[in-house]
Order: sequence, then structure tokens, then C-alpha cells
Amino acid sequence: MEPKAIVFEPGSAVYFIIYGGSWFSGTIIGCVDSDRFLVQYRRNSVESTVVSLHQLRLLPPPESHREFKSGDKVVVFHDHRWRDGHVTADLVNGRFVVSFRDSEEMMLPKEQLRDRISELPDTVLLHILNFMDTKDAVKTSVLFNRWKNFCKALSLGYSVP
Repeated sequence: MEPKAIVFEPGSAVYFIIYGGSWFSGTIIGCVDSDRFLVQYRRNSVESTVVSLHQLRLLPPPESHREFKSGDKVVVFHDHRWRDGHVTADLVNGRFVVSFRDSEEMMLPKEQLRDRISELPDTVLLHILNFMDTKDAVKTSVLFNRWKNFCKALSLGYSVP
């Protein structure tokens, strides 16, 4: 099965990376040429910038089912951009303290946190599981609802090209 090509067109909601590694959410408002796009986003005000194809990715689905605990590495959506951090405390009621590389700490709701592995496409996750012992891969596949069918694919000998 050939993977579906990602098409970015005006109106597509995307993440893009600028300013030395910060991911921002935005909307494609036009195509400059075959691999550069005009993206509108909000920082302190509404701004536009041109980004290359390699700087874009689609928005991942919301992650309401994930449970976080102290020590988990997460990406956090705050101030209109994504930042790398790790959970330092669970404050209950869906709020967490997250620490960042610059020693800043914030109290944030669960909705603003994502784990990195959940954003990987199924084909990449399956490819990773193919390197594991089958018994361990099946144990791993029970971690998330999304992974339930992975053990079936492994038992059928499916591999990613």
C-alpha cells in the first residue's frame, strides 16, 4: 500500500518551524512556488511568512486519551508555538508543571501537552515495532488504542518499505 501524498493548499492548517526551532501553528494562505508557501500565523499579532516544504507538517489529532506522569518528555503548545519540555509534577485535575530547557517552569492543562511518539505516522510506528522481538512488540501495542491493530500487522509479516 503506497502512502498518501501530503498536499498543502490554501486553507490547510499546519505547523511550521521558524526562529531557531520553535513550531508555530498557522494556515497556508498561498503557494509561492513548488516548495514554498505563504503561511499566516499569530505571534503577538497576526503575521505572515514564507516557509519551505521541509519546514511544514500537518496538525496532529487532539490527544485527549494520553495520561502524563512526572518525567515524561512532552511538547507543549504555549504562546502560539510548540516548545520541548518535560513534566516535573502532576497537579491533578488535568494540570501539570512542565520544565523547559531555559529553566522556565509553567503550570499547564493536559490539552496543551503532547508526547512525541503519538505524532508519528502509523507506518513509522510499525516500522519501529518490526525491529523489536515479537513478544515485546505485542506488549507495546497495548499501550494506546491507536496501536491495537499493530500486532495483527506484525503477525501477518507486514513491513514498511
